Amino acid sequence: SCNNWLRTQAVGQSVTVGDLDITGNQITIEANFNCSSFPISRPDKQEDIVSKHANTTDANYVLRMDLAAVTTTTGHYLLFPSCDNLVINKTFHVALVYDGVNLKSYRNGFLMGQMPCTGNLITNKWQTTIGDYAVNNPVGTNFLGYINEVRIWNVARTQAQLQTYMDASIPSPTTQAGLLGYYTFDNLLNKQGNPAYNGTLNGGATINNTNPNC
Repeated sequence: SCNNWLRTQAVGQSVTVGDLDITGNQITIEANFNCSSFPISRPDKQEDIVSKHANTTDANYVLRMDLAAVTTTTGHYLLFPSCDNLVINKTFHVALVYDGVNLKSYRNGFLMGQMPCTGNLITNKWQTTIGDYAVNNPVGTNFLGYINEVRIWNVARTQAQLQTYMDASIPSPTTQAGLLGYYTFDNLLNKQGNPAYNGTLNGGATINNTNPNC
């Protein structure tokens, strides 16, 4: 749908969904986004889509428009896509996948980069945050624009699986193996079914917005 998107426009505007840690050595984080403005105070395009980290020592997962990162028992792994072709006012699908061997970054179903990555994911007590940095200490990586179809898995989704549902909702989310958190912003419910990870709006963020470039 084009009219059920989260809109965040300033530092502190976000949705928090609880302490949703992923353990072990497999994870997929994916989302759709439409960025309305790149950061004006920095040369990069690093805006947090999904954050569960404070720094490089505790990144359970970090998904930005142009970055995928995790911290495991063997170190911190930071992956930038090989091609920086992001533009504003266009909807993209982006995904972070770690399969125990490699950390991968996908955009619109295409593999944009990968790097060797091993070890079990480091967990933390931060609230999983959609649209801003997980720590209440703003660093200017808040997202500016529209976010939807946020999915948090404890399995490594294949490229074919990402492509199948990158522009459609996940069917029967309560029965999807490995799906722990699933958010479409017609409301703040965890569509996966576990109410412990329902969302909370923060800082004036709004839901049920129309994405003008859906």
